[in-house]
Amino acid sequence: MSYTPRVLLVVCAYDLSGVLSPEQWRQLAQKRPRNKKGVTYQEAAVRYGSGDILQWHFNNGIPFEVTEEVVKAAAENEESGKEILALLLDKRGTEIQITEEVVKAAAENEESGKEILALLLDKRGTEIQITEEV
Repeated sequence: MSYTPRVLLVVCAYDLSGVLSPEQWRQLAQKRPRNKKGVTYQEAAVRYGSGDILQWHFNNGIPFEVTEEVVKAAAENEESGKEILALLLDKRGTEIQITEEVVKAAAENEESGKEILALLLDKRGTEIQITEEV
């Protein structure tokens, strides 16, 4: 079966692990699909709390680019941001930078911001700078 690269966005938004094989995923991901607002499939996965897709990526050795926007989207996730960030920090911790934008996103998260900030301080507290803006 042939898919358009944008299927990755749908799979990530709805946490539909198992729809694509790792090889199909790798081929489609080479096109770097984005939605009309410029959101990548990585951002969609963390924004919508698609933990199964993230775990599937890590278990199958599929590249998953962790940009500042991805980490920020996870920090903004009110329902499962803490769990998603914990998974990212566990699997890709050395690649993740906790920027001022990420800290602000967590601080503005009304539902789970406190838990996310506690996680960030626990895991990476020495790297976090609390500025006046934060």
